[in-house]
Amino acid sequence: MTVLEKSTIIGKESLLLLLSILGFLLYSLSLCVIYFEEKSITRENFFLIFVDCLAFFYYSAYLIVMALFFNENYNKTSGTFSLIISLLVFFVLEISGFNSVDYLLQHLVHMAVASLVLGNLLALWCYVRSLSLPLNEINPKTIGKDTIYCYLMGREVRPRLFGYLDLKMYVNRVCVVSAVLLDCAFLYREFVRNWTLQSYVVNKSFIIIEIMHIIFCLDGVVTEYTFEYSLETQKEGFGYICSVGYFIYPFLITTVPYHFLLTKTELATWKIPIIVFLFIVGFLLYRIANNQKYNFKVNVLKPGVKFIPTEIKNGKLLCSGLWGFVRHPNYLGDIMMYISFTGLTITAPAIMPLMEIPFLIHRSIRDNKLCKEKYGYAWEKYTEKVKYIFIPRIY
Repeated sequence: MTVLEKSTIIGKESLLLLLSILGFLLYSLSLCVIYFEEKSITRENFFLIFVDCLAFFYYSAYLIVMALFFNENYNKTSGTFSLIISLLVFFVLEISGFNSVDYLLQHLVHMAVASLVLGNLLALWCYVRSLSLPLNEINPKTIGKDTIYCYLMGREVRPRLFGYLDLKMYVNRVCVVSAVLLDCAFLYREFVRNWTLQSYVVNKSFIIIEIMHIIFCLDGVVTEYTFEYSLETQKEGFGYICSVGYFIYPFLITTVPYHFLLTKTELATWKIPIIVFLFIVGFLLYRIANNQKYNFKVNVLKPGVKFIPTEIKNGKLLCSGLWGFVRHPNYLGDIMMYISFTGLTITAPAIMPLMEIPFLIHRSIRDNKLCKEKYGYAWEKYTEKVKYIFIPRIY
């Protein structure tokens, strides 16, 4: 075993990180318990629920065989194909009398807890496995750091199960496909189960929020292939934060639309055009910016694209299109969409999407620091040309 760190078990940076994670988990679970309908859980049905959770995540990413097949080539159709198969399996079970939608919605908290267990087990396995890796396969950001920091952030960037299955890409697929399945379950409950009621009135606010939300999640599935070129995939480690975050994400991100469904909340008329505008503009910024970045990555020499060369091999700084106005147009689009998901309401579930805003701001600050260290003078030239981070002439 290669010993890389000569440090304490936990340092100040790791302690703050650990406390923030614990606070986030406590808030998340309490939010789920308050706003999700539940059936009682006993010792007899706990194992069954856990197995069902495994099955849910299993077919959410389609079959393991297909995941292995697409492992080395996440092309432009594999994520969509997995989603189609998952939806077919899910709703064939429903119409066959297995009541898969009801079961899922009645055990959301139980599955969220089971997903935390799965995420922790996977993170622990990755950490233990990484202890025997050579230095050149270790995440450089964890070298010299304490044990807790390494466990949280991940000592390996792209761990592979059995040496083949890319866990980061696979668990990302689990995350986004599961979120779409939950959204579809909500819509199914709203339309199919209630349309026969004579007194039933369509919840227009829920429908609008849900449509925006499902477009956002579907985009993550359809454009899965672009995730391969993201900073998170190529540079960030796969540890506790990444593993647990992916598994719990589908349950947390859907708390707002499910809250609208349960409480039958109707938004004030003046709020509807505002949130729709925020979402449309945010989505266009997010998707166009990411497409421009992806196309630049795969074809740096494309005519008409402006960039600043660096001394790093294959390292060029894009300053064309939306990236010529601000440094993170995709983050700005993300923030606008997350604000729209709140419905401009002041409720406990609305806090969840708003928590993404400080995260993205902090990430932009961290990206700036990392790029300055990596590119040096080239980054200074880039920041002179692209001065603003999110909004031109403001920030």
